[in-house]
Amino acid sequence: MPGGAGSAVYSSTRSSLTYRLGQEIASGGNGIIYAVSRRPELVAKLPRRPFTSSEVEKLEALAKGVTPELLSVAAWP
Repeated sequence: MPGGAGSAVYSSTRSSLTYRLGQEIASGGNGIIYAVSRRPELVAKLPRRPFTSSEVEKLEALAKGVTPELLSVAAWP
């Protein structure tokens, strides 16, 4: 991450939440996963390219289907 861990800030386009990104944890074909500073229970996955409209629809459907039970065992959009 340019500028080193903790220097980048992610601001949600759908809410007023802002997160300071920590160290890069992993990367793959779809994006890079970062720790979230001061929030050890969270990670942020930033895509390498903008999502297509069908990918956005899929992520929105997944987000609507979240349950407390699911969140207790899985990372979920």
